[in-house]
Amino acid sequence: MKERLTLSVNSEVVRKAKTRARAEGASLSSIVEECLQAYSGETISDAEFFRQWAGHFPLPKSDSSDLRLTYLLGKYARSRE
Repeated sequence: MKERLTLSVNSEVVRKAKTRARAEGASLSSIVEECLQAYSGETISDAEFFRQWAGHFPLPKSDSSDLRLTYLLGKYARSRE
């Protein structure tokens, strides 16, 4: 069950956080919830962790001369840019 929470936060911090959250495809509420979970000592499952963070880190461009990188990107990368 979700509960509404009112916070007082510096407007510049909110603006930057919203911009970053939007770029990562997340809501500011979900980010605050994750921080509160971590602060309260509540842990999340591995599957939930991977679901939340999948695709949030840039992958190196594939270089056909680097066979290991090409193999790993093909095996583990969900989408290549």
